[in-house]
Amino acid sequence: MSLVDIRWHPNTRELREFGLVVLIGTGLIGLVFQFWRGQTTVALVIYAVGGVLGLPGLTGRAIGLPGYWLWMGVACVMGNIMGRVLLTVIYYSLFLPMGIVRRALGNDSLNLKRRPVESYWCDVKHKDDPDRYERQF
Repeated sequence: MSLVDIRWHPNTRELREFGLVVLIGTGLIGLVFQFWRGQTTVALVIYAVGGVLGLPGLTGRAIGLPGYWLWMGVACVMGNIMGRVLLTVIYYSLFLPMGIVRRALGNDSLNLKRRPVESYWCDVKHKDDPDRYERQF
């Protein structure tokens, strides 16, 4: 299940936008590898991939569709994986430590610790105001 709807049959404008974005993105990434990292071979490979995928996309014709499909398929899979990884990291780095600290301090917000009492019933005081009937929640 994916939260993003991918158009597998893009129109001419969307295909041209894809080609332009791929050319600009791979060009910038290639420049980073070439000048900041000093890895010219890696930069040339990135330029070549950008050219093979981006230039046919710039035409806006059916010749650019295989590159578009490949790119969007990889993006869909990576987005699904990274979303799960990100949620897992957030849970284990934020919520789990908070829960452990709260338990260590003796906080029992859900009243899960059963105490020896006659009944576990909790009375709730309701207001019998007729104006409240219109706003139930």
